[in-house]
Amino acid sequence: IFKIQCKIASILNNESMIQKLFRALGTLNIHFRAVFYAEILCNEWTSTGMLE
Repeated sequence: IFKIQCKIASILNNESMIQKLFRALGTLNIHFRAVFYAEILCNEWTSTGMLE
């Protein structure tokens, strides 16, 4: 299940990070941070082989 969330977070982060920041800096701040940290976790877990 987390693997799917991981891919979604990665897609959101890559495709619309800048758009999101400009669209709603205030309300989106929390969501953006969550996506950002999810992406970091994904990268760490992928590099350590936990998601393979």
